[in-house]
Amino acid sequence: MNEIVEINGIAISKIVFKGAPVVTFKIIDRVHERPVGTAADRFKKHRHRFTHGKHFHHVDYTQKGILSPIGIEVPPRGLTLVTERGYLLLVKTFGDDLAWEVQDRLIDEYFRTNAPNPMKALNDPSIMRKLLLTYSEKVLVLEETVTEQKPKVDVFDRIANSDGITNITTTAKSLQMRPMDLFALMSHKKWIYKRPGGKGWIGYQNRIQQGLLMHKVKTVSTSDGREKTVEQVLVTPKGLTRLAAMAGKGE
Repeated sequence: MNEIVEINGIAISKIVFKGAPVVTFKIIDRVHERPVGTAADRFKKHRHRFTHGKHFHHVDYTQKGILSPIGIEVPPRGLTLVTERGYLLLVKTFGDDLAWEVQDRLIDEYFRTNAPNPMKALNDPSIMRKLLLTYSEKVLVLEETVTEQKPKVDVFDRIANSDGITNITTTAKSLQMRPMDLFALMSHKKWIYKRPGGKGWIGYQNRIQQGLLMHKVKTVSTSDGREKTVEQVLVTPKGLTRLAAMAGKGE
């Protein structure tokens, strides 16, 4: 039975080919919330960058018996299996916040879940010495990073612990940005969008599910005395923290 891994709320079966985890274009589209065919199209567009055997494997339909034991069907046109290095190369073409978040989880929880045998490490002095040296180096780097980042962390903590849920204009003031610049940033990073022909901004569903945005529906009176319902996008304290980090990096 294949190992099941949950990425971005989606359960996927791990595929192992030639001793290493691989993914299909279909899996990439699902976990990155992209329309079917997106990953395949990006792969074709940048095909010259990918090397067979290094970034991907192609299983011909006549070789379908290779994957049959693990329940993977091979279509008549064959099946492309993307390696970890190929996936990292392919996801560069996505370039949004969700891509970065999903990439980290897929690498950690899908490609690199095979931990070394702890008993072997304990009984091998050379492995233990290497592990201890690596650990010590990481501790020193972490201490330096904490010291450098402390002022920023203090600011973000104050933001995250605030009680208010604010509209985008007020959020811009908190970030010392022009509202038009924040609207542009959030639109570019796929936090908000407008329906064709619509005037009001709408939050992307995945940002709402992540607790970064909220929608507020309210009734307002028009100049001719009528009432209409309008939606307003609100930024949560968690969203404000994330936007502060983005703005600080000049993204």
